[in-house]
Amino acid sequence: MRQARASGVWAREQHRQLRQAASLTTHAEALARDLHRRRAEHAPAEIRGLAQRTRYRCRMHTIELTCDDMLDSAVRAAWDRLAAEGVPSQARHPHPTNRPHLTLAVCERLPPDAPAAFAEAFGDLPVPVRLGPLLLFAGRARVLAWGVVPQARLLAVHAGVWRVLGGSRGGNPPHAPGRWLPHVTLARNLDAATRARAVTVLDGLAEATGAFCGARSYDGALRATVPLAGQG
Repeated sequence: MRQARASGVWAREQHRQLRQAASLTTHAEALARDLHRRRAEHAPAEIRGLAQRTRYRCRMHTIELTCDDMLDSAVRAAWDRLAAEGVPSQARHPHPTNRPHLTLAVCERLPPDAPAAFAEAFGDLPVPVRLGPLLLFAGRARVLAWGVVPQARLLAVHAGVWRVLGGSRGGNPPHAPGRWLPHVTLARNLDAATRARAVTVLDGLAEATGAFCGARSYDGALRATVPLAGQG
């Protein structure tokens, strides 16, 4: 009997110590999260931006249109023009997936039957396109872009992609029909002074024409692309 009571006391003591350890662990984790948050708040802006872009990139897929040779060359010439004047354009992006493109949507996951799911949406490719004015986006990425003149066939492709994605895949609202401002990125993460210099460098940039001839998806976690149509 005495041995059974001792065993019960020992078991209760072990249980109490485990609860205490769990409580301390939870407290320690909370302190660590708070410390991480405070460090992040006081980190340099470029470090905070990198952390935000990494979290964004690792959970997202893009749906993009790719350019024919004529349009691709025109965009790359603008990239090179900026880089030659010391502006950090997309020409300096070393990843092999880096190429001129138009983002139609950003989602958390692709349909399980992609690319077949997009066959109808991309059935009208290639789509003729004209690049017009420069655009500046002052959000997180601080983008300088070449505006795409929205024509009926392009808008139809865009709407078709969003019909496939529906509202259940975490689509990025700025790309949604009615809010989307189509553009091809020339440079990103530019401070105000560099943006002003970039606009000066590209002063007189002529309109470019060509076509979007293919489609692809970029997987932010794998940093790889999946062809969806044409020359994607």
